[in-house]
Amino acid sequence: MGLSSDLLAEIYAAWGKYEQAEKLYREALSTQREVSDPQKSIPYAQTLNNFARFYHRKAEYASAEKLYPDALAIQRAVWGSEHAELDHPVVARTLNNLARMYRAQGMYSKAEELHMRVLKIREEAFGMYHLDVAESYYCLAKLYFAQQKYEQAQARCQQALIIQERQLGPEHPQIASTLVMMARIVAVLDDYIPAEGLYERALKIWESTLGPEHYKVALILSCLGELYIKMQRYAEAERSLKKSLEIREQLFGPNYQYLSYNYNNLSDISLFQHKYAEAEQYYLRALTVREPTAKAVHLQIVFSYRRLVELYMKAQRYQEAETVWKKLEQMLTPEYPDWVAFLENYTDLLRRIGREEQAIEQEKRIKRFTTSL
Repeated sequence: MGLSSDLLAEIYAAWGKYEQAEKLYREALSTQREVSDPQKSIPYAQTLNNFARFYHRKAEYASAEKLYPDALAIQRAVWGSEHAELDHPVVARTLNNLARMYRAQGMYSKAEELHMRVLKIREEAFGMYHLDVAESYYCLAKLYFAQQKYEQAQARCQQALIIQERQLGPEHPQIASTLVMMARIVAVLDDYIPAEGLYERALKIWESTLGPEHYKVALILSCLGELYIKMQRYAEAERSLKKSLEIREQLFGPNYQYLSYNYNNLSDISLFQHKYAEAEQYYLRALTVREPTAKAVHLQIVFSYRRLVELYMKAQRYQEAETVWKKLEQMLTPEYPDWVAFLENYTDLLRRIGREEQAIEQEKRIKRFTTSL
């Protein structure tokens, strides 16, 4: 019964039915405690791991972090470890999930340390060309991408792709995820045509293997829309983003948190075309679907607020811009990748509203921060 509840919880979580999923995870843990010693039960540890990932997806990081140590302790008790630096590959899966959670919170040093540890475990256990090793390279690529270390991200992504194509063939659906990651990296490096080709290859794979209305197809359409915005192909961008939005709404409902990506990108199209009222509505809609489910700061929330500030400044609505900046300042820490740019933009805003002394103080703050690096 416990395992069945766990599997059903995974399904509900994937469909965004979080209350039902959380209840089922708790039921699964309760049942497993009744039928076996939880300190020696691998199914119990796996349910803890899945439950932690559930909280991670909801951005409830504190709740997730409480569950991972118990899962790790049970796995190490059952599987053992040769020494402190080399856990069992099963333990590595949980460590990998913990690293991904740290990355989502912007705790990049902790994330990298764990991802490198997992990579070492997997290379020692399986050799250089195992799919688990490819997953580690892929996770490192995502980490370096988040840190704007694009050359390192591209190198790790390429390593993952080589292994996957060797093991699975060029048309396997798993490869499409890596192609999407590579396309995102290439696009940031302004290689738009190669990025478009990578997205189209991934789209073809997922449409043929998963169907045209699958949520992963919606993901690529969203990414293509973002790329078309950079290429100033706004009509194509709008079509891709609205098709992606339609699929996601049909699958998950109108308040699905990942709709924020679509709304933010649609906002950008309106903003770049100076349709400020329309852009504002899209940004606010993005915040409406993202903020209620976020128990911690999410980059999409930051993105929406920063774009709102840009919009308000273009429209000379400086008081509203300052209100949003103050809200952002409470959210962000110096670990935020664009921290200096954030402070510089705030300095510009202060000057526009005639607060020169405060602007000078902000410049001193920027200097103190940059010299401390």
